[in-house]
Amino acid sequence: MSTAHPPVGPRGRTDPRGRDLVLAMIVGGVAAIAANVAIGAVARSVGASSDFSPLAPAELVVPTIFGTVVGAVGWFVIARRVARPWAVFRVAAPAVVLVSLIPDVIMWVGGSEPGTSAGAVIALMLTHLATGVVLVAVFQHVMPVDRSQS
Repeated sequence: MSTAHPPVGPRGRTDPRGRDLVLAMIVGGVAAIAANVAIGAVARSVGASSDFSPLAPAELVVPTIFGTVVGAVGWFVIARRVARPWAVFRVAAPAVVLVSLIPDVIMWVGGSEPGTSAGAVIALMLTHLATGVVLVAVFQHVMPVDRSQS
């Protein structure tokens, strides 16, 4: 086992490595999928229609994996290239979650999905929020950035 320190980037901080990115995707993806499937199950148990397919476990997996991969790559690139990455993350993470809610609002207003109800769409929105919270926590642990310069 090596005792070598991780590489320090040009701005005097530890830069994440490729293996950190892969680990963040795996841990973040599994944790976010678990959270989202739990939200879907609770929503259905309290009245969301089983006809509302976006809350079905199989329907939650692919978008969660997509969000995890995009988020992890974005975090990785920003952590390695930006002088004050935490300042960027503090704005970008909530902005991305808010933008991800737009299709849900359109679905709610349009009622385009069978079984659409306020409760079902709110539960779906909670999956976006849960994914964001879980991923930021995992990414900060696996690919940490300096928060002191935010």
